[in-house]
Amino acid sequence: MSLLHTELNMDDSRPSRLPMTAATMGMYLGVISGTMGFLSVIVGYLVIRHMHSQEWLPPNSAPFPSALYMSTLVILVSSGTMQYALNSIRRASVGNLKNGLLGTFVLSVLFYILQVYSYLVITSGMEFKAAHTLFSGTFFMLTALHAAHLLGGVIPLVVLYLAARRDCYSEESHQAVTSTTIYWHFLTVMWVGLFVVMLSARFLN
Repeated sequence: MSLLHTELNMDDSRPSRLPMTAATMGMYLGVISGTMGFLSVIVGYLVIRHMHSQEWLPPNSAPFPSALYMSTLVILVSSGTMQYALNSIRRASVGNLKNGLLGTFVLSVLFYILQVYSYLVITSGMEFKAAHTLFSGTFFMLTALHAAHLLGGVIPLVVLYLAARRDCYSEESHQAVTSTTIYWHFLTVMWVGLFVVMLSARFLN
């Protein structure tokens, strides 16, 4: 009897997992739709590369920006800090929730800075014409598309942090944190996919 009581107490110490809500289901459906959109863009990118393989990378084309490796690491870490924020509020730790949200925001700003640096690498140190190769043009298109979607995650992130400072979330009520976390993981997976595609298109020419 005492063993059963101990096991029940151990279960009570775990963070509670609320049933999936309609809002969470809607976010998952939105993520599926967004994933299909990104996949269609990637397929188009690969088709263009295949059709123009001869002129894809001229001899004086820009190098593959090394900052993209760091960007990938940064967004992977930011996905971890966002999940940390969600796990924290599930344990009723508002302080750690704020820390996780703030850390994710700082990493998102760093990601943008690294992206701008990558653009400068692509466009500097070569003739203007070389900056407008098919590789460079599609690189700008893919990264700008992701950056726009990322902004759609950064704005809610700021709203979440301001709301958390006013103690608007609790262990039982944190749907906005859950939805934003799902979207942030989607952004991370999409960036990793884009990075792999761009990397392969650069070096497997």
